[in-house]
Amino acid sequence: MKKLLFSIIVSVYMFAYLVPTYADATSVEELYSEREKSIPTLTYIPEEDLTTVDIESVEEQTNNMIGEDIEDNIEIQSEVVDDSAVIETKIESEDVSIDSSLELDLETSEMTVDTELENEDGEVISKSFDITVTEVDGEDFTAVLTDTETGEIYEVNTAEVSASWYPLVVIAISVARYGITYAIKKYGKSAVTKATSKYGKKATAQSLKKVQFASKSKFDSHWRDHKNEFPGYTQSKYLTRAQALAGTTGKHILTKKRANGDILKYNKDTNELLVLDKNDVIKTLFKPKHPSKSKGYDYFKRQ
Repeated sequence: MKKLLFSIIVSVYMFAYLVPTYADATSVEELYSEREKSIPTLTYIPEEDLTTVDIESVEEQTNNMIGEDIEDNIEIQSEVVDDSAVIETKIESEDVSIDSSLELDLETSEMTVDTELENEDGEVISKSFDITVTEVDGEDFTAVLTDTETGEIYEVNTAEVSASWYPLVVIAISVARYGITYAIKKYGKSAVTKATSKYGKKATAQSLKKVQFASKSKFDSHWRDHKNEFPGYTQSKYLTRAQALAGTTGKHILTKKRANGDILKYNKDTNELLVLDKNDVIKTLFKPKHPSKSKGYDYFKRQ
């Protein structure tokens, strides 16, 4: 658990420090102060799934883990490869080596951030998030982040502050906040807020919440049939996961459209298959051939 928390904390900070090197007219101190004022809010996770953390201690905790102040050891580079912007961030200290890569598809606005940390013992820890920016208002934005491994979903609003935090998630998202800001400043608002649905609808935090099962009885039935495939999930979280997958795109998300209009979305990383009808009503969410990902992938290809 400690390793997981550390990896998410690092991911957030890596993302957060992408902005200072781009905004030449703004000092590191000013950006640092602005980051403290705009720590993001997690609104998608039920209260019982959150751990309360003293926000003021997060910064000190992270610097203690790394052994030095992040701002003294960060290097950032970016380039455009084909139709994608790639932002590379590196931190080196005596205790750890951290590499983070944010990829932004300039055509579809798909964003993924991957962070890898190696400690002094040579142990490697990694974390990856899919990012969907749903709204930009000046320096603030709202985004949905999805852990590509666990499927955990977080809605981030940089204009608000919350007292409830999951320690490692807060740092990972803090890093994401600055990576997104960097992308907005460098590539423009429209580059990160284009439609995210392959079939024409723009997926926003509010529109995703409207994606539901046809009835409560169908919802209850599918949860009852598949809850063992989602250990640790509540029925509410099962629905939230289905809604998030409906709005998620990326190289690891495979999509098919049946002759009857049904849309199938399959997450290769988590072996999750979502089926929507032509009206975006959830028909089911399950993990085919669970727990075998390879057999689950074969199942999807046969559909």
